Amino acid sequence: MSTRTRVYGAELETPFGKWLRAQTADLDAASHGFAPTDVDMHIHKYKDNCDGLGPRQVQLMMAIEVKTRGGMPNRNQQQTLFFLHQILGRWRGGLMCSMDGGKKSVWHFGYYVLSLFEDQPKDYVTWCQFDKAGRLRDGRTIAIEHLIRILRFDVYPNKIDKALTLRRHHKVSRVVEIKTAPLGFDYEQIVTRRS
Repeated sequence: MSTRTRVYGAELETPFGKWLRAQTADLDAASHGFAPTDVDMHIHKYKDNCDGLGPRQVQLMMAIEVKTRGGMPNRNQQQTLFFLHQILGRWRGGLMCSMDGGKKSVWHFGYYVLSLFEDQPKDYVTWCQFDKAGRLRDGRTIAIEHLIRILRFDVYPNKIDKALTLRRHHKVSRVVEIKTAPLGFDYEQIVTRRS
């Protein structure tokens, strides 16, 4: 972490961030390889879907680095965010829920950069994402209405023109099998198979 004063977002810096920045002897980037990055925003959305197999709840997540006044992450922060993007963006699976103790299906889309022209969204913003080599693609200027669609997960955050659906993509077939119960009688059981 550089001990220089912040250029972007100085008005939003936390007391802990100010303290951390003041530790020039013990936590300097050059001498200790120390590069903290704050977490601006995690978006978490509960989304339900119903298809031929019934209801399906998937929890959708992404992380956003917010820059004001047209700012972009510096090279060190960009590297940190890209590492996090790769770790988080690969996640599609079940995670333990602290609220009910059950497993929940979670899809995490990784890290994105939202650059604002001023200190808050007005009419347009710039939405940026990483390419496979870890570079931030040239940001795409979008209207606030489109940003809201991204934040609601109406569209994929990494394919912002494509509607996000929770439809299952595997072929499903249902068959009736005759089973024999432990007491010796036969009964029909509907079995669902996915390819």
